[in-house]
Amino acid sequence: MWLTPNLDWRQSYRGWGALKKLEYVDRVMSAIKGQPPTVYPDLDQDMMVKDIDMTLQDYFRKKTKLNEDEYPDRFDSDLREIFRQPQAGEAGVPVAAFLKKNQKGIASLVSHWTGENKYVINTLFATFITRAKELKLTMSAASETPTRLELTVLVTTLVMNYMHKHKF
Repeated sequence: MWLTPNLDWRQSYRGWGALKKLEYVDRVMSAIKGQPPTVYPDLDQDMMVKDIDMTLQDYFRKKTKLNEDEYPDRFDSDLREIFRQPQAGEAGVPVAAFLKKNQKGIASLVSHWTGENKYVINTLFATFITRAKELKLTMSAASETPTRLELTVLVTTLVMNYMHKHKF
């Protein structure tokens, strides 16, 4: 993005975390402008920059799709176990709403402690939210705190599996 001629990358990436990285690149490149590049002839390069033909967004989409388990219902039993139905006469909370409300906080924690990109974690949440809606899952309003803890443990476990096995 930074090298694309006539592209207003500051405008394109306004509000994104990537903007800070692009601004860093801009500062560094301005500082070393005109200096000859350092060349490491013994460096084993898998791919030259000129050969990269996809955006980072496309790369993550492809990576996620490649590693996606084949069955959309793969987490249903976990979701049903964590999100217990409210008892008779008890107020129920839609699980999809609970997931959306807690996604940012849990994704930040899991990303911080595992080092995994939030994109991967948010993809997992998107799957959970879709399945919760399709299954019409509700949960007891009284169990939000312990449920949040169980959900955090599940997400962390799945992310660690993803990091080591490239599958959730």
